[in-house]
Amino acid sequence: MKIPIHPGKLVKQHLLKLKMTPSRAAALMDLSPEVVVKLAKCKSRISPYGAIKLALAFETTPEFWLDLQMQYDLYTVRANVFIPRINPLKNLPESEKQLFPKKERLEWMARKKKKNYTLLVRRNYKIVNSQKGE
Repeated sequence: MKIPIHPGKLVKQHLLKLKMTPSRAAALMDLSPEVVVKLAKCKSRISPYGAIKLALAFETTPEFWLDLQMQYDLYTVRANVFIPRINPLKNLPESEKQLFPKKERLEWMARKKKKNYTLLVRRNYKIVNSQKGE
């Protein structure tokens, strides 16, 4: 599997071609210098807002930048995080598909009431505001 490039590396390459510092580019793109410097050092992620600014500055599309970020993030998670096998939800028995089983809901309510919290309780698919003493 090919290792995807961090979008910051591409930003850095573009800036080197233009012989421009990240701080100067940030000023021209109306972004914080810290954001562009961290991005060029591959120390931060691209936000949708940043993707729009980069797309306008480098004549690409926001989707291009967000896709690069997504590919890099997925690769990083797959390479560094253990993800256990998860059975498909459609194969679960009906009793396990319940959103919030009654027994667990009652236990949760009891714990929250002891702590004097205002809590939202899901009952019969309606959200009900429940306070201490009600």
